[in-house]
This record gives sequence, structure tokens and C-alpha cells, in this order.
Amino acid sequence: MLAIAMKVLMLSTSSFLLIACLLPSDQPTSGRAGALGLQRSKHQSVSKQDLQKVESDCSKGELNRVALEIPLIAYPPAARQKNVRGRVAIKVFINESGDVYHAVVMNGPALLRKAALRSALGAKFKPFIEDNTARKCAGILNYTFNTPD
Repeated sequence: MLAIAMKVLMLSTSSFLLIACLLPSDQPTSGRAGALGLQRSKHQSVSKQDLQKVESDCSKGELNRVALEIPLIAYPPAARQKNVRGRVAIKVFINESGDVYHAVVMNGPALLRKAALRSALGAKFKPFIEDNTARKCAGILNYTFNTPD
């Protein structure tokens, strides 16, 4: 089965290019349930204390406009069949290289969460620099799903 996918590329600090294409949507996913939904780490488990420290030291708010790249996101077939649409918020934790190393679903329709989480884990950012040192930061990526025509 094919699904509509979107990719957002940052053209400048205030303009984006949205690319839509068809992708196979039957890709396996994995994750574990978190307090507010799904969460995933790219590598080994991340301690709750580390995540809380990063969030308290460097929380940047909404990050959609500062992302260098947000990967393609396939519209989940089950969500399409049920005409599910809505917004999914993902809290991302970014390392010193600008890669997302942990992501947690904050809210949004259940059938859309895994697709947004998978995309958030692949997002890329310019490293956050403070006092000439790259640092870990946290923030939110928002995904809006509208049913494809």
C-alpha cells in the first residue's frame, strides 16, 4: 500500500519547502509506552534524570522553524481509512551534534503518533551553541496531519 509522505526543507530562517510524494507505508515500528504516549531512544536507554537535566538547562520551545531537516512522514493507512487527522506534538532531545537522541509523544491522535515519532527521531538541527560550546537541548516538533485527498 502507498501513503502520502511529506518532507519539509528549510530554505531560509523564515521559508520552508514542503515536498509530497508516495511511499510504501508498511514499515515496522517499535517503541515503548511512556507516561504520555510513545517514546524512543536511538541508542541505549536514557535516564529520566538526564532528560530532566537537559530540559531544565536548555529548553527551546517549538523547533519546527529551526530544524535543518525533518524526514518524510508517511500518512498511516489505518488513520487514512478512519479519516483521522490532527496535530501530534513530540518532545525531542537533541545532542551536541544536532541529532535527536530521544523523543517522546506529548499528545495527538493515537493512530498518528508512531509516524510522527519516527520522523522526529530523524530530524536534524544545527547544534545549539552557548559560550562557544555545543550543548544538548530539548524542544517540541509539531506535526499536522490532514487527510490526503
